[in-house]
Amino acid sequence: MNRQKALASIHIMKKTLVWSDDEYIDIINTWVGKQSCKDMTLSELKIVADNMRKCLEKNNPSPNAITDKQWRAIRYYQRALKMDEQHLDNFIKKITKIESRYWLRTTHARAIITGLKKTLEYKRCTPKKHD
Repeated sequence: MNRQKALASIHIMKKTLVWSDDEYIDIINTWVGKQSCKDMTLSELKIVADNMRKCLEKNNPSPNAITDKQWRAIRYYQRALKMDEQHLDNFIKKITKIESRYWLRTTHARAIITGLKKTLEYKRCTPKKHD
C-alpha cells in the first residue's frame, strides 16, 4: 500500500465510522501519537488503517461506543415511560439526529438519558387531564 492509498482508505473509513474531527484526532493520537495523517510515516498510516478496519469489523463503530450501563439506563426510562421501540427510535433520532442506534456514542447516550429523565419527571409532575 502506498502513502496516497493509505490516506484515501483512512479518510473513507473515517466517514464510514462517522467520527467527528475531534474524535478522529483523539483516536489516531492514541494509536500512533500524532494528530494528523500528513505527519505520519507509511508504517504509522498502516497502523491507523488496520485499527480502523478492526473497528469496522467488530461492529463497533467507535471506541466511544455506548456502554451496557448506558443501554440499561435508556431501557429503564423506556419502560418507565411505556415507550415502544418505534417511539424510542424516534426519540433518539430527535435528540441526536442519528438514524441508527448502531452509531450512537457515549456523548449521545448522555443526551438521550437526560432527555428521557426530563420527560419522565415532566410526566410525573404534570396532572393528567380527564375528559
